[in-house]
Amino acid sequence: YFFAQVGTGRANRIHLTDLFAHVAEVRLEKNDWTDWMPARAREARIVVHIGASENHKSYGDHKWMQVARGLLDRATHHRVTLVGSAAERDRADLIATVRDGGDIENLVGRTTLRELEAVIASAALVIGADSSPVHIAALTDTPVLNLSFQSVRFWETGPRSNGSRILVAALPDDLPSDRVVAEALSMLDGGKTAEAIALQWGRAPRTLQRFLELILWDEEKLRDRCQQIVARDHAHPEAIGCVDESGVTKS
Repeated sequence: YFFAQVGTGRANRIHLTDLFAHVAEVRLEKNDWTDWMPARAREARIVVHIGASENHKSYGDHKWMQVARGLLDRATHHRVTLVGSAAERDRADLIATVRDGGDIENLVGRTTLRELEAVIASAALVIGADSSPVHIAALTDTPVLNLSFQSVRFWETGPRSNGSRILVAALPDDLPSDRVVAEALSMLDGGKTAEAIALQWGRAPRTLQRFLELILWDEEKLRDRCQQIVARDHAHPEAIGCVDESGVTKS
């Protein structure tokens, strides 16, 4: 398929699960992902997968420490659970030192695959790069915040669970940890809040909140302007547009 239909040096435009289903001549349905997993109650838990199949596909230790600190400081009703392989235990031990007193649950190298499935099934959110926990989350329908870098084609292997989002950067150092925290908080809140937008752009949240409250918006002009920005910044012969209707009332 890749050589005959896509072409050498070009990117496939189909998610691999859909591609494999097409090759097998089956039609994927929602229960293909979830029916085999026992239902579990969601907990106030954020699962952070610190590794990836290759080191350049994921954050470094210092970045994960900043993310963990930000989540603990701001998502105060949630606990952070680290997961990963036995080979990543030393990294996890270092990341867990960001907070004393057991605020971080370190399960790296301490779970079987079945136990990991149960942990992810109970989580409110999974954060990680392109690796097995992201794909397990598709089976448990756990929302994923996927950190994707230039060596990965997220449209081929990205998260399939409802409510998932992808942050894309050329390299791990190009993706600020506070942006990851802000996006995670927005997902936990159920939508893109003014606070998350302000933090993403280094502004005071209250300033943006007041701005949105006081300004009388021309909705048609705003729509037209958004279309102009998308056309200007994302025009490409092979571009694919995705419309995200969050269902959350905006300020």
